[in-house]
Amino acid sequence: MSDASNTQRISFDQQYKHLIRAFFAEFVRLFDPDTAAGIDLSTVTFRDAEVFTDIPQGERRTADVVAEVWTRDGRPRLVIIHIEIQRKRERHFNRRMWEYFAAFHLRENVPVIPIALVFYPAREGIGREEYEVAAFGHTIMSFRYLRISLPCGSGRAAPPRCAASGTRDRTASWMTSGHSSLGTRS
Repeated sequence: MSDASNTQRISFDQQYKHLIRAFFAEFVRLFDPDTAAGIDLSTVTFRDAEVFTDIPQGERRTADVVAEVWTRDGRPRLVIIHIEIQRKRERHFNRRMWEYFAAFHLRENVPVIPIALVFYPAREGIGREEYEVAAFGHTIMSFRYLRISLPCGSGRAAPPRCAASGTRDRTASWMTSGHSSLGTRS
């Protein structure tokens, strides 16, 4: 990847990391109201970069946004919310989301709420994605996470177009305004 391309990717990811941190409560309320209802959004603490080694390849990966938050119901307990920002379609992205989930869960032994914020042409809106391991017609393991697919110009746009300054600014404005085809933030 060229330095210019890498710089563009970093600035794109960084912009959304900052937006999500600045508007975390609004983000969770808008896109995952069930989770928002169960957590105390006044207790959010963001972690510094969480680095994982991808085994067996050995590639180092950094989780985008990791927040600790306490639950509201019953005896408060810690929950981790992991938000991964994905600018382009990646063949093994579902597996990578599972790997992050498994690493957090094994290391922390607390519930982990995984969320992917994607900016490539996909089904717009909110849905669930799944990573499944099966053998001989039997599901061995099934992992699901929340996928939020924001508008990316026209649905025919290539992923790099999502990172173009004009589209990025419109998407950031759309995200923070609370108005979308998904509804209006209350």
